[in-house]
Amino acid sequence: MSKNNIWKWLAIVNTAGLLFCIAYILIGLRKEIPNNVSGLKETSAARGEGRLARDLAGSTTFILGFDVDELRESVRSDVINSMRNVNADEQESEIARRIDEIGRNIDDYRVIGVIRRRLSRIGVEEPAIEVSGSGMELRVFVRVPVLDRQKTDELRRLLQTAGMLEFRLLARDNDRLVGEFLDSPDAPFGYGRAAGGYQPASDFAVKSRTKGFRQRVENFRPKGFDGNRLYGIKLVLQKEGNVYKPCFVERSSRNMMKGDTLSKASVTTDPIGGVCVSFSFNGEGAKKFGELTARNVGRRLAIILDNTLYSAPNLKEPITGGSGRISGNFTAEEARSLSNILNSGFLPAPMVILSESTVAPASAFDVIKKNSDSMK
Repeated sequence: MSKNNIWKWLAIVNTAGLLFCIAYILIGLRKEIPNNVSGLKETSAARGEGRLARDLAGSTTFILGFDVDELRESVRSDVINSMRNVNADEQESEIARRIDEIGRNIDDYRVIGVIRRRLSRIGVEEPAIEVSGSGMELRVFVRVPVLDRQKTDELRRLLQTAGMLEFRLLARDNDRLVGEFLDSPDAPFGYGRAAGGYQPASDFAVKSRTKGFRQRVENFRPKGFDGNRLYGIKLVLQKEGNVYKPCFVERSSRNMMKGDTLSKASVTTDPIGGVCVSFSFNGEGAKKFGELTARNVGRRLAIILDNTLYSAPNLKEPITGGSGRISGNFTAEEARSLSNILNSGFLPAPMVILSESTVAPASAFDVIKKNSDSMK
């Protein structure tokens, strides 16, 4: 090999090393900044990931969008139940107004923050996150290193979870309604019948990613059941191990509280040693929670996350300390995941994965050769 070629290859290797150092430094910068050229708002981590580093590590890119169909059906269900005596045109106008308000209040920086915190809590420390568009048309581009199958499955679930915690009263005739639903062989979309409830069907992973999935589950009625009987009542599924049981909660906004004033959640154990998730509110939330529980002593308060009921304790007295506990026959992993979602904050609406693509890792030799070819 001639001296000129030797010096050429040494220059290429040095250049590769320098690019790695620059990429490492840039990836450490985390502040979200606007990109005026492309129209994307991105993190500096996304900008700093050079092509060389990405080629070597490999990556998976997810493109996310809000599940507008599900949001519309959820809003429609609430409007129809709260405005039954209003004509259809006025109901549709109210539905459009509420969706527009949600869209106008979407903060893309907050969306980036929620997603980043969720990924950080499962060990994905340097995701590249970019957003494009605004409101309900917002698109989120998330690029992460290639992960193993289990972590990738968890990542998909976290990306599509709204993370909305709610406290609602269990319907007074819940037990009777549960009995009627379970007397039927029918099951909600994506589920099959099982002893004492429903179990995810074999194709649940596919069906649960379809648009409007959660709303289809909420709107489930067994054949022959008169849906008008559920006026002012909402169907949720209660998780008990691997089985999900139908439960019914009141839609009343007066006796409902959202978890947007939650300050902290952590995995703990209950008095008999079971795994649970403890939570606490800020000052405003503690006051509201105390008032809610004081008004409803003697009732059961359902604790719901994204339409899944985790527990429904009896309110024996007002809870004024600003804290509580979610128990639900959790495994330690399930409790950790729930705590992660609660601590990361909630999204304004559920999201769906619009596309997913993976670039396989490349060898250092291939990357250097590609850079060498570009220099010829």
